[in-house]
Amino acid sequence: MLLEMFVTLVVWLVRLIWKAIYRSFNWFRDKFYKIEFDKKFSMNAPLEIQPLPEVDFKEQEEEKEVYLPYRKKSFLLTKAEYNFDKVLQEAVQDKYYIGRQVPLSSIIEVTSNYKPYRSKIDKKTIDFVLFNKAGYVPYLAIELDDRSHSRWDRIKRDEFVNDVLKKAGIKVVHIKNSYTYQLEEISNLLIS
Repeated sequence: MLLEMFVTLVVWLVRLIWKAIYRSFNWFRDKFYKIEFDKKFSMNAPLEIQPLPEVDFKEQEEEKEVYLPYRKKSFLLTKAEYNFDKVLQEAVQDKYYIGRQVPLSSIIEVTSNYKPYRSKIDKKTIDFVLFNKAGYVPYLAIELDDRSHSRWDRIKRDEFVNDVLKKAGIKVVHIKNSYTYQLEEISNLLIS
C-alpha cells in the first residue's frame, strides 16, 4: 500500500515537472520566435531586393588552379636494386619477363568479398617478380632485404607476404641487400 502511494506520488511529480517544462518551452518559442517571424515576414515590413552580383565565369575558370602535390620520382629503384636488376637480367637470359616494384594486388587475387582482405595487400609491393613468357604468369617473387627488414614491423610484413605468396603458389626468395651480386648465385637461386 505504501509502495503504491509512493509510486503514484512520483508519477504525479514527473507529470507536473513535464507540464512545467512543456509550458515554458511553448512560452519561450511563442515569445521569441514569433517576434522574429513577425519582423521578417510581416506584410508591413519593407521588401528588400538586392541585385545579384555579376559573375565573370571565364575569369573564375582561369583563377581556378587545382592543387596537385605530385612530381616524377627521380628513380624507380634504389642503387642496390638497380645493381641487382642488371645481374638478374643476365641470369634470366630472356627466359622470363622481369617485373620491378610489382604491387602484390597485381599478382594475387582475393577470393573473398570481405574488403579488409583486399586492403591488406593493396599497398604492398614486391621488389622483383619473374613472369613466365607463356601467359605472363608469376613464377618467382624476389625480395631484397636491407636493414629495414630486421625491424619487427617489416618482419611481420615479410611473413604475411610470404604466406600470401605461398598460398597462391608463387615461390618467394629473399636476398640480402648488397651493392654487388654474383651472377652464379643469382642463377642458382632461379634454378632451385
